[in-house]
Amino acid sequence: MLSRSLATDHDAMTGLLTRNAFENQAQSLMQAEGEDLQACILYGDIDQLHVVNDLWGFKIGDLAIARVGNELKALLDVHHA
Repeated sequence: MLSRSLATDHDAMTGLLTRNAFENQAQSLMQAEGEDLQACILYGDIDQLHVVNDLWGFKIGDLAIARVGNELKALLDVHHA
């Protein structure tokens, strides 16, 4: 049986898509749209996040991930409108 956190498409702490959910959605979109697909993927890495985790714990690290993700989403939503 899958744990609750694995059974969902979103991370419980950050609210962001899990890597598997993101990859599944991207694959489905590419298959549905075929060669007509026009898309862009933004991939990021929070440099030195392990330092935040080591100093303040994983809960704070998760909050940092959520903050960065939500700030990027808000920025992209503003420019998409």
